[in-house]
Amino acid sequence: MTEGFDGIIGHGRSIDVLRRALRADRLHHAYLFVGPQGVGKRKVAMALAQAINCTGPTYAQGAPCGVCTHCTRIAAAQHPDVTLIEPDRSKARPTIKIGSVRELIRQVHYRPYEGRRRVIIIDDAEALTEEAANALLKTLEEPTGETLFVLITSRLHMLLATIRSRSQPVRFAPLGRKDIESHLLAHTSLSRDKAQVCAAFADGSIGQALGLAEEGVLDGRRELVSDVAELNASDTLKVFRVASQHARAGSQELQARLDALKTYYRDVVLLRSGASPERVVNVDMRKALDKSAQRLTLEVAIGHIEKIDEVQSSLRGYVDAHLLLEDLLFSLAA
Repeated sequence: MTEGFDGIIGHGRSIDVLRRALRADRLHHAYLFVGPQGVGKRKVAMALAQAINCTGPTYAQGAPCGVCTHCTRIAAAQHPDVTLIEPDRSKARPTIKIGSVRELIRQVHYRPYEGRRRVIIIDDAEALTEEAANALLKTLEEPTGETLFVLITSRLHMLLATIRSRSQPVRFAPLGRKDIESHLLAHTSLSRDKAQVCAAFADGSIGQALGLAEEGVLDGRRELVSDVAELNASDTLKVFRVASQHARAGSQELQARLDALKTYYRDVVLLRSGASPERVVNVDMRKALDKSAQRLTLEVAIGHIEKIDEVQSSLRGYVDAHLLLEDLLFSLAA
């Protein structure tokens, strides 16, 4: 059995909007799902496609049954009336080109093969090239009652204003830590402590949390945080050793480790500012955080974050990572 809307974490308000439209048979011809990466927008889009074409007893309530032929085939990506378009993510700059859009425009002129309505889902819609976006716009301006579009984006500003104006927006907020933690405990083998840390680091994204839950990913990113928390500027050899070790991680991984380090100093800023301890990300490092919060002033902690930002910008310019890290670590340990 496929779960439909019931298997989605959070987003109750957004799903209620869609279910009310389903029950009243007043769906817009094009929806624009807007929200952070990895919070479940695509999953809601697929559940909407199920609900539109469901032949089970729950259809009248605006919910897919999850067991009829249409629901199961859509869940398995085998339904002829549900098309998913997404960019080629193997490219340095993923794009959705005019050829893909022309093919889906051709489909729009035919009646659905099996279902009530054809559903076309465009994931990462901001990746549409200008030519592809303009071609799609013509179709959105002349909708057919038998086709529904769902455009998904985390970068609304990158979409043509004319496409935005012809689509009904549905907003998706970051997920709560507790919701992410519960999902990790139910669907992974993580301990409660690790699930709690992954949920805190995920920034409201279940996709990011699941990525962190993969074996060794979080541990590798936390190594730099642990090393810096214990550094002393007078121990020159240790600073050199830590810099050398993390400079070998590779540019993408090093950026991720520096992001993790920034969260540590943001936690220090929160604690120094008197914010609720529940907002702390590094929940398993409270002793080290309390010690740093006693030692560092608010201005120094903010300065450390700015220094890490500078290093990250320099790294994108292919500057020597080893030298940059040495300079950063001496600055943080001072």
